[in-house]
Amino acid sequence: MKGHFRLLLLAVICIMLASPAMAVLNDTSETTPTPTLSPQTDYTLSDISTSDSARSSVQSLESSANPWIQQTANAGWGSRYYHSSVVMPDDSIVLMGGFVTDSLKSDVWRSTDKGVTWTLKTQAAGWSARWFHHSSVTMSDGNIVLIGGSGFGSTFVNDVWRSTDNGATWTQMTNVPWLARSAHTSVALSDDSIVMMGGASDEPYHDVWLSSDEGATWQRQTADAGWMERFRFAAVALPDDSIVIMGGATDYGHKNDVWLSTDKGASWTRMTSAAGWSPRECHTAVALPNGDIILMGGFDDNSAKNDVWMSTDKGASWTRLPDAGWSSRGGHTSVSLSDGSVVLMGGGKSDVWRLPQSTPPAPEMYTFSISNAKWDDQHGAIDKNAIKDCERMEQIFNDLGWKEAFPYKEGADVTKGTFGVNPISGKNTLNEAILHYHVGHGGIYSNDLYKTYIMLLYSDMNEYALDPSEIQQKWGGKNKWVILSSCYLLRDGRWVTAMGTTHGILGFSTITYAHPDFMATFIGYAKTESVRDAYFDTVYQLFKNTWVDTADGRKKGEHLTAKVYFGNSNQAKNDYLPSMVPGKGIQPDALPTDPIFEYQWPQQSEVIVA
Repeated sequence: MKGHFRLLLLAVICIMLASPAMAVLNDTSETTPTPTLSPQTDYTLSDISTSDSARSSVQSLESSANPWIQQTANAGWGSRYYHSSVVMPDDSIVLMGGFVTDSLKSDVWRSTDKGVTWTLKTQAAGWSARWFHHSSVTMSDGNIVLIGGSGFGSTFVNDVWRSTDNGATWTQMTNVPWLARSAHTSVALSDDSIVMMGGASDEPYHDVWLSSDEGATWQRQTADAGWMERFRFAAVALPDDSIVIMGGATDYGHKNDVWLSTDKGASWTRMTSAAGWSPRECHTAVALPNGDIILMGGFDDNSAKNDVWMSTDKGASWTRLPDAGWSSRGGHTSVSLSDGSVVLMGGGKSDVWRLPQSTPPAPEMYTFSISNAKWDDQHGAIDKNAIKDCERMEQIFNDLGWKEAFPYKEGADVTKGTFGVNPISGKNTLNEAILHYHVGHGGIYSNDLYKTYIMLLYSDMNEYALDPSEIQQKWGGKNKWVILSSCYLLRDGRWVTAMGTTHGILGFSTITYAHPDFMATFIGYAKTESVRDAYFDTVYQLFKNTWVDTADGRKKGEHLTAKVYFGNSNQAKNDYLPSMVPGKGIQPDALPTDPIFEYQWPQQSEVIVA
């Protein structure tokens, strides 16, 4: 009974480590109503600092390193450890069993809104109450298969159960040849085969078993996988059906090694003997749709953890991400949704957290577009600096393998249709491009200095003056960011109404000047770690740092103010140009209820105004 005693002793230690009260980080991005922006509103530092209500909604962008959003502080299923959870084909989440307060559970809960609310499917499933990493997987037809686990005492089990109705009812499978166990892991592959690995009862295991019929029958892939016998480790199946296992507990202590199998667990290759994260157990990991792996929390030799790590090379190397807003824990579960966001549940808590990290589009979908209508007042010619800027941008993006959504528009070719006003079949509009860059004059209405328009040509104000009222909710589609190198435009808060699913509008609220290296600088900072910040820049940071280095107006003694609008704070803090930074990309589109966030500089510090 040596192994069994070790399993129970470590369970008690894990519960003690996870017992401190949860530190809740409030995130106003999901609770603050969308503000009504007046056409004449132009937020300044003095406006913000003199208003108590405004001051309470201001926070520093750079200090908000935690990208996690708390979905709920009390999910309804209680403070729970060692349960299992799966994501369904419709992106709903099903949570099963585990330990709550002083009792084991056989209940099943389901969420259809990324963990915000939960519905009890059954108080007592057909399988016995259990905990300690019984494992579960989802099949492509939506069936759930639950495998093994343990009750109190020495009641390790080797049963397999299947549900065809989101966990409401269950049927027991037969013909299970492997030894009873818990703290094992299981993954489902694209052909609906299930691979179960390791675990422990009286002793730890390193065998691997395969089922090709949703758990009804099993065949042993190997009795000795090559990695040390272990339990309470993490495993993921990648999009190419390779399997990665990470860390865990052994008879000789915790591990932080990583192993890969490309043949359904029959053979294994060690990717690293010592990953960047500390040796640990009771952590979780998920595979994103693009094949990246996210590893979260757990218990090492000293404490519970809330660190988050990413690997973009099947576990060979790891990069630490900002620590999570959720408190340190282990015995939790996590799932990855189809948009690449990650949902984490429990671990001695009743809270649910979401990392809204979406998968970048495929490389062939990286698109850009350019329009240049900047006219010289005296000669009727396009500004030479603007021409050089646009041509350099076009060449750099082409060299990077991006596709130009439509030919570089210049002069009279730039029309309101370019910006989505009554387009023909929706083509040749900025909505066809992830990133659109426009250079051109911005105008101010004589009867209202805080209402602006994009000046396409001087000759006909009615036909060639683009007012934001003409494009309300029309920017979206493939488009994520619009950069407007035009004077005055973003002093007019009405431009934010152009954003349908577009993430950000970046421009100026004062006079500005065409610069021959503006976009070359912008893209250069995206490709390399910025000397200014010593880290890869988000789209927001790219624009800010480019403005700092190319704002010629400051040299002429003029005050240039840059301004940006984003659909929500997560997009501002975590949107990256796709393909530029490994593991980084475009965040999910904003919800209609998300507050619009606005930034401007120079000022004493960047602020977010909700």
